[in-house]
Amino acid sequence: MTFFGMALLTAIGTVVLAVFAVVTAWYARKAFREQSKEVRAIEQQVKDGREVAKQQADLLKVQSDQLELQQRQFDEDQYGRRRVQAAQVFILIDGADRLQAQVTMWAVAHNTSSQLVCDL
Repeated sequence: MTFFGMALLTAIGTVVLAVFAVVTAWYARKAFREQSKEVRAIEQQVKDGREVAKQQADLLKVQSDQLELQQRQFDEDQYGRRRVQAAQVFILIDGADRLQAQVTMWAVAHNTSSQLVCDL
């Protein structure tokens, strides 16, 4: 092979390699752009997820406050109902019998309410 043939073969090989390098760079750039779009989409999803989590935390705080208020109202209502019932229960104590140094006493509880007395 002559010097000219070797130079031509080297030039063709260099051009082929240069074309492959350009094609590879083009695909790499295209892949980088797609990957950048995906990364931006994931970042947006994370940002949206944080916002949703914050809103849910705020909602849970409001619900917690409502439940505490309802519990206090329930406790107050229950206390009021017990006081109304307690006002309708009375006890009579009598101590009529006296035997030597001892005094015998008895108590009778009366419930004028329509509910049972559960605790004395």
